[in-house]
Amino acid sequence: MKRKKSIIIALLVFLVVVLAFGSVPVYRQHLRRDWKNQAVAEIVKLAADSQWLSQELAAVRKRCPPGSRFEGAWFSKDLALAGDDQWLIYKSKCSKEDWRIDDIFIAKASNGKWYYSTYHFCIGMLCLKIDIQPRDLDALISKYALREFDGQSDDALKTTWPPG
Repeated sequence: MKRKKSIIIALLVFLVVVLAFGSVPVYRQHLRRDWKNQAVAEIVKLAADSQWLSQELAAVRKRCPPGSRFEGAWFSKDLALAGDDQWLIYKSKCSKEDWRIDDIFIAKASNGKWYYSTYHFCIGMLCLKIDIQPRDLDALISKYALREFDGQSDDALKTTWPPG
């Protein structure tokens, strides 16, 4: 009887653990999807605001003139500027800011295409602050494991980095 009670308790504990932690990835994926959708909406709004874009490009160009190789001067909170004057309007989330959302980066480029990445840029794009400006958009895309997507689909939730 005592053995039967121990088995039942062990099964109940196992069930609680499975129910409590088994649903975490689904919950986390939902949060990540919500973040992606909000990021896309914010990027669309910024990209449509030609005054904001002109001012942001001017500010970044002033800090990082063409041909310069200043570390950390080639991007702002919302825009990254490649050496060939092509740009990305982006949003990024670091898992250190919110452990429930794995690293994710969403961007729309001056070429009209959407990109995503799971590269670890760190909080506030810290990793870019020690990097020099990529020579062109292709170099930026390659270096930070950006992948093209349609700007809406959940393809942007797939892993891009580390390369596998």
